[in-house]
Amino acid sequence: MRIDVGLGGSKLVKLGDRATFDTKLTVLGPSLRGKALDDRLGVFTIIQLLKNAPENVDLLAAFTVQEELGLRGAKIAAYHLNPDIGIALDSTPANDLPHFDGEENTIHNTKLDGGPAIYLMDGATIGDRRLIKWLSETADAEGIPWQYRQPGRGGTDAGSIHRPVRVCQAFLFRCRSVICIRRLAWCAKMTLSTQLNYCMLLCPGWTRAF
Repeated sequence: MRIDVGLGGSKLVKLGDRATFDTKLTVLGPSLRGKALDDRLGVFTIIQLLKNAPENVDLLAAFTVQEELGLRGAKIAAYHLNPDIGIALDSTPANDLPHFDGEENTIHNTKLDGGPAIYLMDGATIGDRRLIKWLSETADAEGIPWQYRQPGRGGTDAGSIHRPVRVCQAFLFRCRSVICIRRLAWCAKMTLSTQLNYCMLLCPGWTRAF
């Protein structure tokens, strides 16, 4: 990678210095645009759940690193915490924009305004049908819109979490252009994602279903 530091900029930097994108967080109508929304959206959700943790479960949380380098942080956290059930909060590209030639888009993963996305399967995991059923039924009971993330390539931290954890599921936020300087996410659906996770945890006796 080459970075243009401008005229005289070579005096301010040296080989090996770190750099980051200077992208400002911006609210665009019902959407949120900013850098690293994958996975700042997941971090936001976990913080809100910890602030209002249901008393009927022992809620363990981990903010993991190096997913793109081999799910390293999630693997260590899963073996260390050894939970009964694991949920990976992540982001997924919507790919829901219209085609340039006017043809119907039949390859979208999710729709940006379609609600939280529940994974069925990906390149590393197959979702636990019991947990998928519990998430979807909770959303329906609470009137929370949701959608399935269409199966495809790629994966999430669930790919390493599911090995030591008995039941594991990926739960996703939708973004446009996930790996880029500026990402676009739907603000209202971020709140709905937090609400759905909370309601699922709050249900009495839900862990006995697994």
